[in-house]
Amino acid sequence: MSVRAAKPQEYRAALKLLFSHLPHVEQEQNTDDLLAAEHKGELSFDGLHIVLDGSHVVGSIFCLVQPDRTAFIWPPAIERNVPGPGWENLADQLLQEAGHFCDESDAWAGQCLVAPDQLDDRERLQRNGFPHLTDLKFLARPLAIAIPDQNASLNRAEISTVWFNERSNRDRFSDILRKTYVGTQDCPEISRLRTSDDALLGHRFAGVHDPHLWKIYCIDGQDAGVLLMTNQPEQQAWEVVYVGVDPAFRRQGLGEYMLKSALHEAEQAARRHLLLAVDVRNTGALHLYAKLGFVESLTRSVYLRSTLKNAQNG
Repeated sequence: MSVRAAKPQEYRAALKLLFSHLPHVEQEQNTDDLLAAEHKGELSFDGLHIVLDGSHVVGSIFCLVQPDRTAFIWPPAIERNVPGPGWENLADQLLQEAGHFCDESDAWAGQCLVAPDQLDDRERLQRNGFPHLTDLKFLARPLAIAIPDQNASLNRAEISTVWFNERSNRDRFSDILRKTYVGTQDCPEISRLRTSDDALLGHRFAGVHDPHLWKIYCIDGQDAGVLLMTNQPEQQAWEVVYVGVDPAFRRQGLGEYMLKSALHEAEQAARRHLLLAVDVRNTGALHLYAKLGFVESLTRSVYLRSTLKNAQNG
C-alpha cells in the first residue's frame, strides 16, 4: 500500500476517516462543511492524501495551505484494522507526504495542533520532521461576570483609536504589527518566519472578519498598540486573535487597557465570551489574563515544520 493524492470520488471517504475520532454527527458535519467549501472554491483538496487497500481508503491526511500561506495539517488517520506495524508505517508515510507537499507549496510553514495526551501523534510528528514548538492555552472570559474599569489601567489620558481600512491604512496596521513582534514572548519563532502582511491575512481568516474589530491604539497621537478581534458567531463570542504593544510603550498599562476595552465592547455587543490563545511560555500575559478573569478551556501542543524555502533562507 502506498500514499497518493485523493481523487474527487474519494474525498468523502478520506475526510470521514480523518474525522473518525469525533462523534458521528460532528464527523458528518465537518466532512460536509469541507466538501461544501471545496465545491465553492474556498479551499483545495490538493493536499488530501490517502492510502488504499484495493479500493478501500484505509489512511488519510490533509495539508491545507491557507490564504496567509500557513499550511494547516490534520494528523494522519489510519483504520484500526490495519495490522501491527503496518498501522505505524502508513501513518509515517502519510506525514512524510504531508511534509513534502508543504515544502513544495507556497507555504512558509506547516503546523499541526494535537492534545498533549496524544502521545503517539506527538512522537510521530517529531520523528517525521515536525518539531514541537510550544503549547498553547486556549482561554475564555465569561462576559456575565463584572468587567473592571478600563480607565484605571492607564496613566496616560490621551488615548485614541483607528479602525482598520483595507484601502487607506493597511500598511499602517502592518507596520505596528511588525513593531510589536520585537521582544514578544508569544510564539516568537513564528514572527521570524512570516511577514506581518502574511500575519494580517491570517488573522483576517481566523473567523468572521469585521474591520471595526481591528484597532490601532494611539498614545498622544503615536501608534502604540494593536488589537485584532474576530467574530465567532457559532460560539456567541469574539476572539482576540492578536494583541501587542510597541516596545516603546510597554509597561504603561496599555495591554490591559486594550483587553478591558475588548471585554466591554464584546459585552455591549451581547457576546457571551471573549476568547484568546496564549503561548504557555508567555508568563506575563498569562498573569494578566488570569487577573482579568480568563479561564483555560483546553491546551494544544504546536508542531511546526518550517518549509525548505525558509530553512534555506536561514
